[in-house]
Amino acid sequence: ISSFEYETAVNQLMSAKASLAQAEASLVSAEQNLSFCKVTSPSNGVVGTFPYRIGSLVSPSISSPLTTVSEIGEVYVYFSMTEKELLQLTKAGGTLKEQLDKMPAVQLQLADGTMLEETGKIDAVSGVIDQSTGSVSMRAVFPNDKRILRSGGTGNVVFPYTMEGIIMIPQSATVEIQDKKFVYVLQPDNKIKNVEIQISSLDDGQNYLVTKGLKSGDKIVVEGVQSLRDGQEITPITQAEQAAKFQQAMKDQNEGNLKTAFN
Repeated sequence: ISSFEYETAVNQLMSAKASLAQAEASLVSAEQNLSFCKVTSPSNGVVGTFPYRIGSLVSPSISSPLTTVSEIGEVYVYFSMTEKELLQLTKAGGTLKEQLDKMPAVQLQLADGTMLEETGKIDAVSGVIDQSTGSVSMRAVFPNDKRILRSGGTGNVVFPYTMEGIIMIPQSATVEIQDKKFVYVLQPDNKIKNVEIQISSLDDGQNYLVTKGLKSGDKIVVEGVQSLRDGQEITPITQAEQAAKFQQAMKDQNEGNLKTAFN
């Protein structure tokens, strides 16, 4: 080929390489701009509502965030206790870390009265006592594998506590009258007496801790209390006898002996 044709081909090659380099630079710029269109959450969790829709104009100065992500793998529960209660937990002394390590595992009573299966651990205690309330802010961490807890929820933190002379009864055995609780206590003549009781503020949602009104050995009615009246004579049976009677009734019903089942 002639020298002219050779130089022309070389110039075309250099021009093509320049165009390729420019295209690659444009690709990098486009990929970078595309990455700005994708917002990645810094943590795993539950996404809240989206106040913005497709086509909305957003900028760093927007008043509301795009959304809120609640990390709920582990949940922090914030609560407070009185100075006296805190002293009972920390009177053993030691460094703050040693005191936290010695603190017992705590439970969480949910808003519906049930107890969270997993126990939590206190991991932070405020160093300042609130002078207006006399309380100390604390924090406990609870595992949340079943995703029962949600950010912003409420509940009660329950500490293990030893109480002496306490009687536990089922909540179904009580009758409430004008914010007072009563139980029917069986008398020697098989008549029942309506007795007022006082209970602890702590309960598991199914039982009450009676602090006053009952004594060891008292027999109370635990089922059907709503249909009873003070002084009524009853035929007492134990829970074991009641369970056996129920099982026999179910057996008779399955066998078609309806007359026996409902007697």
